[in-house]
Amino acid sequence: WFVENCSVQNFNDACMVACRSARVRLEECRLGGRASKRASHGIIVYGDARVHACNTDFAFCSTTMVTGGRCRVAFKECDIKDCESVFSVLRPGDAGFKINVLACEIIRCGRIWLDDRRPLHVEQGEGGNFIHADLMGASFWGAREGETRSALGSFDHHINFPGGTTI
Repeated sequence: WFVENCSVQNFNDACMVACRSARVRLEECRLGGRASKRASHGIIVYGDARVHACNTDFAFCSTTMVTGGRCRVAFKECDIKDCESVFSVLRPGDAGFKINVLACEIIRCGRIWLDDRRPLHVEQGEGGNFIHADLMGASFWGAREGETRSALGSFDHHINFPGGTTI
């Protein structure tokens, strides 16, 4: 599948699912929900599926991307905004094979990873990514009363923070 210049909005469900041996290329698309009603996921990728998203915006999702099986995903020059978490895996032991995130911007999101599970390979590429720490959401910066606000939120140490603060 080659999808370009489109907008897919869904409320309370996933905008796109790529599974089995699907090959999907997204260019200059927008996937997500609205401020008043979020999509559950921007895209779910599992099985042996391959997804390449380029210059695509993901906004207002509970989770931007969920991976599983032996899937491979590449995000290049994508904007990820106003999502509760950016990346997640389907379930323990079914995490996906590889994701590559290159030159993406992450703005006003709750956290980068939903929890501490990761695909087998996570790469950032050479183009760098920019996490707008000053614009991240309350659950990213949240702090208990008397604590200093930090990217660890209300967690005392990065080891205790589900998912961590980096791609």
